[in-house]
Amino acid sequence: MNTFAAEDLVLVSPRYLAGSGTRITDTLGPLVHLFDWSHSHDRVSGHMRLGSPCGSAFLDFEPSRFGGMWWTIRHHDPNWTAQFSRQTPIEAIAAVAQALPQLLGDARHTDRIPLTTTTPDQTAAFNGWTTTHAKAATVYTSPDGHCVLAHEPDGELPWRFTHSVYDGFDTEWTMTVSRQAPPLMRTPPDPDTPLFDVDAPVALMPVERLLALADLYTQHNDAIDLQFTGRAPLPPDAYVSSSHRLERETLACIKAVRQQHLPAVEPVSSAVVRLTQTAYLTGGATRYLAAAQQAVPAEDTEERRPDPRRGFGQYLRLARELTALAPAAIVASATQIATRLPQRARSTTTVPGLDTAQRGALLEVAQGHVAVTDQYSERGYGHTVLVSVDVLRHLEAQGLVERESTTVPPLFPHGPSRDRVRLTTLGICTLSTVITTVHIPGPPSARPVPAPAAAGTARAHR
Repeated sequence: MNTFAAEDLVLVSPRYLAGSGTRITDTLGPLVHLFDWSHSHDRVSGHMRLGSPCGSAFLDFEPSRFGGMWWTIRHHDPNWTAQFSRQTPIEAIAAVAQALPQLLGDARHTDRIPLTTTTPDQTAAFNGWTTTHAKAATVYTSPDGHCVLAHEPDGELPWRFTHSVYDGFDTEWTMTVSRQAPPLMRTPPDPDTPLFDVDAPVALMPVERLLALADLYTQHNDAIDLQFTGRAPLPPDAYVSSSHRLERETLACIKAVRQQHLPAVEPVSSAVVRLTQTAYLTGGATRYLAAAQQAVPAEDTEERRPDPRRGFGQYLRLARELTALAPAAIVASATQIATRLPQRARSTTTVPGLDTAQRGALLEVAQGHVAVTDQYSERGYGHTVLVSVDVLRHLEAQGLVERESTTVPPLFPHGPSRDRVRLTTLGICTLSTVITTVHIPGPPSARPVPAPAAAGTARAHR
């Protein structure tokens, strides 16, 4: 049996089994270089947006989007949307994206990107798919039964691709197209030849990447907390997808730190161990969330809030406990790693005039400790220090923090939801340059475990 390293590239057939892949350039490159679409990139969140020259169509790639729908294509007048989940093969997304210019009337490069002229029935028959016609819908099914395309002309989502492999972890993906959308099927690109290369986004420095990871954990924990208040209408599989992504990103951060070849001394060694523990705990949380997904109560149940003592709610609670301390642990690790990083691996972003209180507030925000209500009308609270509202307003005015509305549960039952205060991209870069100058309490030192008492005579008294 052949074995492959994690970075090895292999060809998979049929293509719908291949997973998401890494050739994002096949999707974005032609639109940017051939058809002059505008583009922007947030290097912290990974969000990339492309816009057509006419301003009527947009393509968004959001790897930090909660719920797993990473790709979205939107068109205005007429209004329609196409969405793709995280594991959708990149070839399928590229096929739709590269057809957009012609659908918008841009006839350039039709020789390089030809549209198919066959009908779905003909395409299905040519590839051995079965076709089932009913009154309300037509269903196309792959030979192995793993991939299904349903066409329901009168439905809210007339076209829906779904894929899953029984007992195959992380094999599910979904593609949906709303009403009024034009035909989006075209000849898929050659999987072996990239059409264009897009300039690679600037890689985050290790400390910046860890601070961004801490923010993702905070968002994840907040989403689960809202579930217990009955204010989170998210599908259960969204939590599984989010947790699985956190585990992968944590391991990727550990790899990025190790690539710096830092000395194996304290406190760097403890920081890497703490990050590794966070990854393991998140893996356990993913399993609990997968179990919660299988224990979702019936839709007609009257109980809106999960019971943390049993079933769905118990699995949610256990998963939440495993990631509860992750943001603080990651920020503490980032602080310790920053003390040993070489200059080439440090950010150079600075904001002059930051005083001790402002730096401390940035650190508290990074750890997910600050939530407010009513436009900063009450004092922000940090777990280690009180954060002044005036300081928060000043940091927001400088573009270092922002508020995400109603994403934190209320302080008391039936109270208003609170806003999470988060670092912006500039805030993350700025904190990474001053993080070693801010005091952060370290984890309690480990104490030796006492040896178990002798049990020679204990059995006689049972």
